[in-house]
Formats: sequence, structure tokens, C-alpha cells
Amino acid sequence: MSKTEMPNKFRLFDIMILQKQFNFKDIELLKISDIRSHEFVIEFGISILPHEEQQPNMPYIAVLSIVNIYVDKEKKHHIGLLEIGNTFEIADIEKLLSTGRLVIPDEMLYVFVTTAIGNTRGILFGELKSTPLQNVFLPLILTKPIMDDLKKQLALENEKPSS
Repeated sequence: MSKTEMPNKFRLFDIMILQKQFNFKDIELLKISDIRSHEFVIEFGISILPHEEQQPNMPYIAVLSIVNIYVDKEKKHHIGLLEIGNTFEIADIEKLLSTGRLVIPDEMLYVFVTTAIGNTRGILFGELKSTPLQNVFLPLILTKPIMDDLKKQLALENEKPSS
């Protein structure tokens, strides 16, 4: 990624639950007796909404995180979906758009990713409270693979012809 001047100020502007669906009947149907030791499949992903799809003259970047929960490794029984929108306000966003494309320095991308992970885990914890999954261990979420995927995503977005 080319060297881009880092904006001086940015902040988390908003956190929203964009989509939430939980269905715990499969846990009861499958008669899982020890939920805490059961190996649920919990998938986690993050993406950045392309700047053109956001409000074009606004100083925001939206980082979306999504969690899918399955009862089984074959992913036949989907019991949960949570999608979170993290909106960051960038005081001098023009520094990230100086090339006409969105270029996010690694340091800033790291802050976006770790903030989105933390927010999503916290919201997921709150949503699972008082449900059959309240004591399930959430998996470790590694930032490096997510960062690598986001860099590829941004590179692909920047290769598209501008409109």
C-alpha cells in the first residue's frame, strides 16, 4: 500500500446493529446437553463499505462486521447472525482520498479492525445473555488475516474504474 499521510483526528462516530437473527430451537432439537463444551462454529468477518457507496461528501468510513453461528461443523443448523456497523468520522478524510481513491494507512486500519472486533464481541455478549449460548466461549479472532483481507478488498476497490 502506498504511503498515505495519516489523518490527525478520527473517532468512532456510531455503532449500529444492522441485522440480528437468533434461533435457538436447533439446540433443543439436537438435544445438546452440555452447551458450554459443545463445539459451535462461530464465523467472523469484517469489510469496509466502499467510500462511493457511503455519503460521498461526508467524512465517514463504515466498517461492517458479521458473525454467523452454527450448531454443527457441517453448517446445516444456522442459529445466529449478527451484523454490526461501525462508523468512523475522519476530521481530514481528504488525506485518505488524495489519490482519488480510498487509501487507509495500516495503523489506522488496525484501529478500525480492533475496534470493530471489540464492539462486535461486546454486542454479541449482550445479545447472548440469558440465552442458551450465554456461557459459550467465543473464539479468538486474529487481526492479521482480517487486515490482509481488508487490504486486498481495498486494493480491488481501487482498481475499479471510477465513475
